[in-house]
Amino acid sequence: MSVPPSSPTAPPAASPLKRVLQETSGAAWWGWYVAAAAAALLVPAVILVCGLIAQLLAEGGLRASPVPLGRMLTVPIPESLLRQKPLDQLLWLVAAGLFLALLHTLALFFFYRGLYARSRCVSRMLHERVLGTSIQVAAAEGISAQRSRTRLLIDEQLPMVHQGLIGWWRAMPRSVLLALSCILLALAVDVWLATLAIISGLIVWRLYRWLEHLGDRRASTFDLPTLRRRLVEAVQTAPLIARVRGDETPVDESGGPLGRLMEVGQMRDHQRARLIPAVTLASGLVVALLTLALGGAMLEEEAALGLPSALVLALSLGGAVTGAVRVIRSLGQLPALRESAEAVYLFSDRARESRTAERMGLAGLRHAIELSNVTLPDGSGRPLLSGLSLRLEPGSVVAVLGTEPVAVGALVELLLGFGQPKTGRVTVDDIAIHDLHERWLSKQVLWIGRSGPLWSGTITDNLSFASTTPDSGQISDATRRAGVYDRLQSMGDGFSTLITADDGRLDDSTRYGLAIARALIRKPAVVIVQEPPAVPGSLSDEPAIDALCELARSGSLVVILPQRQRTLRMADRVVLLNGGRLAGEGRHEELLASSDLYRHLNYVLFNPYRHLRNANG
Repeated sequence: MSVPPSSPTAPPAASPLKRVLQETSGAAWWGWYVAAAAAALLVPAVILVCGLIAQLLAEGGLRASPVPLGRMLTVPIPESLLRQKPLDQLLWLVAAGLFLALLHTLALFFFYRGLYARSRCVSRMLHERVLGTSIQVAAAEGISAQRSRTRLLIDEQLPMVHQGLIGWWRAMPRSVLLALSCILLALAVDVWLATLAIISGLIVWRLYRWLEHLGDRRASTFDLPTLRRRLVEAVQTAPLIARVRGDETPVDESGGPLGRLMEVGQMRDHQRARLIPAVTLASGLVVALLTLALGGAMLEEEAALGLPSALVLALSLGGAVTGAVRVIRSLGQLPALRESAEAVYLFSDRARESRTAERMGLAGLRHAIELSNVTLPDGSGRPLLSGLSLRLEPGSVVAVLGTEPVAVGALVELLLGFGQPKTGRVTVDDIAIHDLHERWLSKQVLWIGRSGPLWSGTITDNLSFASTTPDSGQISDATRRAGVYDRLQSMGDGFSTLITADDGRLDDSTRYGLAIARALIRKPAVVIVQEPPAVPGSLSDEPAIDALCELARSGSLVVILPQRQRTLRMADRVVLLNGGRLAGEGRHEELLASSDLYRHLNYVLFNPYRHLRNANG
C-alpha cells in the first residue's frame, strides 16, 4: 500500500536573542561597523607611535629605517623624517600621535552615536511589538489580566534588553578587534613573553572565578529570601514566646533563621577575606615572573628587546586586557539578556495564538447584552467577577457602583469585548460577544474616559470614525449639546485646530465633553462612560449628563461609572457590586431604602462635605 507523504516540518524558530540581533542587522549599519573597526585598530597604531617616541628618546634620535620594536616587529620610517633633527622628529611623532588620537575620538563618536541609534531602534521596535500584541490579545485575555505582565515587560524586561544589547554591541565587534589586534602586536614584540603573559593572566582570572564560585556554591545552599521571611516571622512571634517564657530574652537556636542568616554572612565574609589576598598574591607572582623574563631578555647579549619594546609590549597587553574584560562582561550579561528577550517574544508571539475564526456583525443592539453566571479571574487566578448575571437593555442609562474598582473595570472590559470568562457567557442579542467581528465592536461599542480619549490631529479628526468625517453642522450641533462649543471655537483655528493626546490647552472637562460629542455624532449601540470626578460648585459638566440621557432616549445603552449623585438619580437602573458579586440592582431611591451597603457607598463617595473632611485630615 502507498504511504502518504509526510508533511514538511517547519524549521525551528530562532532563539529570541538571535531574533533581536537578526531584526536589527543589515546594510543600514555598515557605517557603524566601519567606525567600530577603526576605533579598535587605531589603538595599536597609537601604541606603535608611543614605541617610536620611546626609541627616539632612548637613542637620541631615529637614524635608520625600519625601527626595531621587538623580535618580529619593525616600523618603517620615511627618509625625510630620518634626515631631520631629533627635536623635529619628536615634534612630528607627537603630531602623528595626536592625529591618530583625534581619528580615534571621531571613530568613537560615530561608533557610540550609531550604537545608541541602533539601541533606540530596537527599543522602539520591541515596544511597538508589545503594544501591538496587547491590543491583539486583549480580546481573548482582557486588559486587567495582562496588566501585571505588561508592567513587568515595560518596567524591567525591555530595559534589560536595551541595556544588554548596548553592552553586547559595545563589545562586538570593537572590543574583540581591540583584544585580537593588541594580542597580535604583543606577539610580534616577543612571542614567548606575550604567551607567558596571556597564560599567566588566564590562570589569575580562573583562580579569581574559582574562589568566587566556591563561596557562592556554599552560600547558595541557603535560600536567603526564605531565611529572611522566617526571621520576620520570628520577630513577630518573639513577644509571644517571651510572654510564655516569662522573660524578655530573645531566643534563636543555632538552627534558627538568625543563626542560619549569620552563617551565610560568615561564609561570604570568609570568601571575601580569601579572594582579594589570594588574587593579589597570584598577580604579584605573575608580575615578578614577567619582570624576570623581560629583564633576562633585555640583558642578554645582542638583545632584541629594549625599553621601547617593553613599553609597546606592556601597552599592547593592557589594550588586550581591556578588550577581553569588556567581552567577558558582555558575555556575563547574556543570560539576563536572553531571558528578557525570551519574555518579550513569548508575549508578542501570543498575538498569533489569539487570532480567532471569522466573526459576524450586527446592525445594532435590539434586545439586550446579557451576562450569565460569569466568573472572570485575573492573571494570578484570583476572581475579579464571581457568578455575575446581568441583563442590560438598550434605551436605558445603567450606573455601575462597586466596592472594588478592579471588579467594576473587569465588567466594563467584558462589555467592550475584552477577556473571556472562565465560566458563563456574555451575549449580545443571544450571540456570544466573541463571535462578533472586532469592527462591529469598534463601531457599535464606544468608550468614553475621564479625559477623552484624544489623539494627535485636528478636533474634527477626533470626532471622525474610520473614513467617515462629520460635516460642520453635525460637529457644531454635537459640541453645543455637550457644552464645549464655545471653548473649542475660542481656540486658534476652531475645529481645524491641531491638538495632541496630552494637549495642555484642553482641561479634563473639555476633553470629556469632546468625547461626549463624539458619541452624539456616532450614535453607537453601547456607550460606556467613565465619569470624571465632580468639582464642587461647578455646573460645567451638566450638559454632558443631559447628552448621555439624550443618547439613551435615542436607543443607546449607556453604562456609566458615576462620580456624581445626580448621575445616580437620573439613571434608569443602578447595579451594585460587592467585590465581584452582584449585591443589588434597582433605582437609586429603591437601593437607598433597601441596601445598607449602597447607603454606605453613597455617604463615602458622594457626601458633599467629604472634600472638607479630607482637607482637614
